[in-house]
Amino acid sequence: MEWKVFIEPDSGIIHSVYSGEITKRDVMAATEKALSYATGRGPHRFLTEHKQATSLLSTMDIFDTPDQWEKADLNRLNSLALVIYETEGYENDILFYETVCRNRGWNVRVFDNYQDAHEWLLKQPFA
Repeated sequence: MEWKVFIEPDSGIIHSVYSGEITKRDVMAATEKALSYATGRGPHRFLTEHKQATSLLSTMDIFDTPDQWEKADLNRLNSLALVIYETEGYENDILFYETVCRNRGWNVRVFDNYQDAHEWLLKQPFA
């Protein structure tokens, strides 16, 4: 799997891009990198794109993924936009992740295009 994480200079959005086969190890490493950019209590804005991605995550892997945010003691006002397109059978995993996150009080939303996700994030609280 390939992933990269960077900060968008104009907006301050912490942007991650995943492609290929996504494993739990990859998600943990990319999330750790993204969280390293979230300095201070926030809130921060995160954008994650899934390009030509397929999931190798189990249901429990997906369910446990928000634990990383909780262990980092992040502000619940953080916002995460997930963009899925050009994916193979990955949509249900992303929608399940959105549900798990929202049930735990995180502001997460799934989009099918970058522009809508970016516009939504720019309307969210930001420190």
